[in-house]
Amino acid sequence: MNGRSRAVSALVLAVASVACAGDGAGGAPGLGTAGAAASSTTPLAASETLPTHWGLGPDAPDPLIAACDLDVGPDGSGLPPGRGTAAEGARHSPQL
Repeated sequence: MNGRSRAVSALVLAVASVACAGDGAGGAPGLGTAGAAASSTTPLAASETLPTHWGLGPDAPDPLIAACDLDVGPDGSGLPPGRGTAAEGARHSPQL
């Protein structure tokens, strides 16, 4: 790498570092805000609770969550009543 390429690379790295070192007001996850419209950028204390609704998408009612919250074993145990076998399903699923 020549001197000019190094200078350009250093400049790009410096600009990216400054851009990423903001105060968290943009609402990025983990920065203590609930979104761009948050009134404070102060992180929550460990004793504070998180909001129950983040304003993203519709509410998920308990029956919907229960229908999606399945722990299925490799043999198909844990599946709701239906039809088919684990062997039949294996033909349609990629091997991981």
